[in-house]
Amino acid sequence: MTAALTLETLVRSSVTSPVAGINTLLANAKTQVLIMRTSVVPTSCPIGWIQQVDHDNLRRGLQYRLLVPDAARTAPRIAGQLFSFGLAGADIRTVPAVPMDALVIDGEVAVLPAGPAGMIPALATLRLPSIITTTTELFKRVWADAMPLAPFDLPHSNQLSEKHPPAVVPAVFRKYR
Repeated sequence: MTAALTLETLVRSSVTSPVAGINTLLANAKTQVLIMRTSVVPTSCPIGWIQQVDHDNLRRGLQYRLLVPDAARTAPRIAGQLFSFGLAGADIRTVPAVPMDALVIDGEVAVLPAGPAGMIPALATLRLPSIITTTTELFKRVWADAMPLAPFDLPHSNQLSEKHPPAVVPAVFRKYR
């Protein structure tokens, strides 16, 4: 396999979208998935979107570790997804700012944005040991200083951001407030 392969190439060869390309890689994961997500609002970059394949992987026993910005704690649209993902078995931590969007699967492949921010991204799937090691080590350094996010951490409705009304907090999490 080539050292670098963009998901755009996968799209042209039968995968329908970058999300489908990521899902294909995730469906073949064996042990661990590391995710760094820089934004708490939907963006065009699909790295870090929680998909059905991620829940399926947790049920298969894969370890998931996800880093997101602290703002995710008070943004119920993503907080609900994160708490659900945490209840399913993912380890989630927050930091003031996540340094980059990245996905590392089994310590064998890294998926990184390959285009300008704000555009529909090209995503690079890299199997270069130096890139995988560097991305994994950055993840570990940030993870060590990050705060765990647990279901009981869901803020009370008066602590939620005005941009994200409390009505969108899933009912299953209301018992933790």
